[in-house]
Amino acid sequence: MFSRYTGMIITHRYDSLDLRHGGTIRFVVDLCEAMARRGHDVLIACDEKGDRPAEIPEANSLSDRPGSTTGRLRAVTHPDLIQSALQSSDVVHFNGVWNPRFTTEAKHCASNAVPYIVSPHGMLDVWSMSQRAIKKRLYYILRGAKFLRSASRVHVTAQGELSQSRRWFEPATPRIIPCLIDLRPYRAGVASLERANPHGLDPSRPIVLFLGRLHPKKGAEIFIDAAAQLLREHSSPQFVLAGSGDPAYVEQLKARAQALSAQIRFIGHIDGEQKHVLLAHAAVFVLPTLQENFGIAIVEAIASGTPAVITTGVDIWPELCQAGVAVTANRTGEDFASAIRPFLRYPKDKALMQQCRRFVDSQFDSEAVADQYDAMYKDVVDRRRDGKTNTTARP
Repeated sequence: MFSRYTGMIITHRYDSLDLRHGGTIRFVVDLCEAMARRGHDVLIACDEKGDRPAEIPEANSLSDRPGSTTGRLRAVTHPDLIQSALQSSDVVHFNGVWNPRFTTEAKHCASNAVPYIVSPHGMLDVWSMSQRAIKKRLYYILRGAKFLRSASRVHVTAQGELSQSRRWFEPATPRIIPCLIDLRPYRAGVASLERANPHGLDPSRPIVLFLGRLHPKKGAEIFIDAAAQLLREHSSPQFVLAGSGDPAYVEQLKARAQALSAQIRFIGHIDGEQKHVLLAHAAVFVLPTLQENFGIAIVEAIASGTPAVITTGVDIWPELCQAGVAVTANRTGEDFASAIRPFLRYPKDKALMQQCRRFVDSQFDSEAVADQYDAMYKDVVDRRRDGKTNTTARP
């Protein structure tokens, strides 16, 4: 079905609307908001609403879709409405690989001549495929291969992700577009730490920040080990773990910090102004992760003028290191401590802060990235309408 106005009807499909689930839903929300601002009718279809962002209203009916209203973003969670959303779309964008509902819904898209795009979000990277490998290989053989290979496009966020995942979706056409990040909060003036500081951090002392979902793959244990070593050398750094996770795992992290006499502030999930202020005032951002197909929080930190210490498990690490806005370390407390140490000088290096911001502006400008997504959606819609194949576009 094609819309009766110039905007497209776009549906994004994901598991949950809860922003505490990490970077993928943050990407989905930012991209959908950008598409709505461009005049498209956009829906986010999720199995559960969780802690739904207040700015996204939930639709109780889709009787007006398609219609004459442009620039609209809504959410649906009811199974019947999700089905209706898929059938009434010009294009559907699936975020993820392993949700069994997606493969069934992709078949319905095909039967209704609705093209679809799949973003694996790192789920086909080497490390990811090594986790529960037998189960994933079996699912891939039975359902995943057709789902991926029948996609109009498989969207990846970096050359590193494409290099690792290409084998799983050939001959489908890949498209490399970085994650869209709403950079407006990072270009606006940031409040002082004194004003937006519910956690009592000292603005005169350097902050070493881990921000992300607390999950074993993210390497919070390594952050704690590095903090313990550095705090034996310096009393001034403030180590902050910002994020939420399984309560039992969080308690394990707290026990580890206590056993190592590492004074670390566990501040839970933060967003909005609190997050922006903390990213801007941190001396360095630290993520000892095993795998990230992009790393939205890393780019947000760099956009704030804060350099990062990461691993080669981040698919965009070559670009970040070449630009001089990040360094990599092996996944040990000792190596991360060595990489963090040079950034403990305070106040922050103003030249490096400017270098960080210039890099993000040049590589991840929100409007320029939105142009690429807009063009990808339009291309697959036009090609389906014209009856063309989907295997000739370039990455």
